[in-house]
Amino acid sequence: MLLALASLKAAPGVTTAAVALASVWPQPEVVLVEADPDGGSLVTRFDLPADGPGLTSLAAAGRHRLSRQLVAEHVQTLPGGLAAIPTSPAPGQAAAAVAALARPLGEQLAGTPEVTAIADCGRLSAGSPARPLADAADLLVLVCRPRLEELRLALARLEERPPPTRVGLLLTGGGYSVAEVDRLFGDRVAVGVVGSLPDDPRTARALADRTATPRDLRRSPLIRHARSLAERLSDLLAVQTARSA
Repeated sequence: MLLALASLKAAPGVTTAAVALASVWPQPEVVLVEADPDGGSLVTRFDLPADGPGLTSLAAAGRHRLSRQLVAEHVQTLPGGLAAIPTSPAPGQAAAAVAALARPLGEQLAGTPEVTAIADCGRLSAGSPARPLADAADLLVLVCRPRLEELRLALARLEERPPPTRVGLLLTGGGYSVAEVDRLFGDRVAVGVVGSLPDDPRTARALADRTATPRDLRRSPLIRHARSLAERLSDLLAVQTARSA
């Protein structure tokens, strides 16, 4: 199954949300896919080898055919045990890899029910190379702050070009309440709030520390909310998959 996370504006914490969710996902078979065409941060955050396995090496190896086994060969294990496919911090290399892989990788990940892939698609502009990956997802989660300018932008984009997949909103930080956002969107588009994550800079910084694990941070507000959110999203994915079967 494929869960894609993206933003439409600014940097509301897509990568932090993706790392937190993947780290506490209720099923054991989960992989974090960094598909941000503006450049990844996992290599820097976790001090990974720049020339190690990841999206760039997968793009080179999968030029002709992408298989489940080939994808598995380009996974790295992050400190704490999370499986991930990182991308290059360099925007040019990252964008090229995402452009080459977005469609075939989306089809491959969405067609592997025994593994949940959580894809960080970065900012999802109209021309983003990551859009085919987001469109292939069983569920696309748009991460935004519950502030008027970000909510209006999300609403306008969804009305202008409704995605072909199911979409939910993930609110990060303070602002309008979940009920207020649901009312705003419910009258205009078939999109609801799937949950919220608190503004927790201390834990967000700790998740970027290669020595910290969610087990160390299990009492933190961010991880507690992420665990509840992961269970809710896992249930939504299960329902979505059953409907598609």
